[in-house]
Amino acid sequence: VFTIGSPMSSAYAGTVTRGILSGKNRLVEVAIEGKTNDWIMNVMQTDAAINPGNSGGPLCNVNGEVIGVNSLKITKSEIEGIGFAIPIEEALEYANDIKNGKKVEVAYLGIQISNVVSNVYLAAYNIKLDSSIKSGVVVLDIYKDGPCYTANIQKGDVITHVNDQKITNIAQLKYYLYKNKSEEEIVLKVQRKKEEKIFKIRLGVNK
Repeated sequence: VFTIGSPMSSAYAGTVTRGILSGKNRLVEVAIEGKTNDWIMNVMQTDAAINPGNSGGPLCNVNGEVIGVNSLKITKSEIEGIGFAIPIEEALEYANDIKNGKKVEVAYLGIQISNVVSNVYLAAYNIKLDSSIKSGVVVLDIYKDGPCYTANIQKGDVITHVNDQKITNIAQLKYYLYKNKSEEEIVLKVQRKKEEKIFKIRLGVNK
């Protein structure tokens, strides 16, 4: 595979780098809001050099076909040659919707959430978890008349599964939640103190 971009500045516009497709369907956690990883991207991995300025450029195969959109890389000092691109099928799905004037809607639960963290942090929300709960997503607050409010999800509940997928943090919750569209029904499994509960929830639309 090879990439085309403008690494660092326009002085290097049209730079071409090459490599191999190192892996597909990598689930990479990234920080979108703040410093905590709160999002998972499904990406292709390549060792072709990707630098600032390559983002948004094409990842192509040997036939010149665009197979991905260059997006990010791992920048730790001990890591070299791990870059990522969004699969072209996913990029085109959203691009075509926008081009056709279709509004991109995001599934909505109607809750404020946090990763399972120390009881000192949760104390600010007057929430005390059972000592057996080590991971999951804590419901800090519930918006009135939202899907979770209607389903009787409660403050202090810990979401552990979306449908059949285990959830350990906010990034995973968003990833599996957004695979569903508004008005679709999902199943949430939650831990309420020492009791496990299952709820069927019809998703709303985040406006």
